[in-house]
Amino acid sequence: MEINFKKVHTGKDLAISTIVLLAGAGLFFVNRGLGICIAVCGLLMLLFYKCGYKNKQGNDGGSVRLDVFFNKSENVAEKLISLL
Repeated sequence: MEINFKKVHTGKDLAISTIVLLAGAGLFFVNRGLGICIAVCGLLMLLFYKCGYKNKQGNDGGSVRLDVFFNKSENVAEKLISLL
């Protein structure tokens, strides 16, 4: 079974890129060129900076895995069910 992960934004990613974007907008009034450069960096971070991963859903049907362990000395069976 293949597990696919998708890169997503986390709260920290959004906070950092928003702070950089706002810093660039505030710096625009002090130094126009530097403010534009930092604001563009913040915008690019907002678009491309993703450090979180999410498990991609994509099973057509439900899959269940059942593992059964049998202890011969005690005649007891244990089962472990996991949804895939």
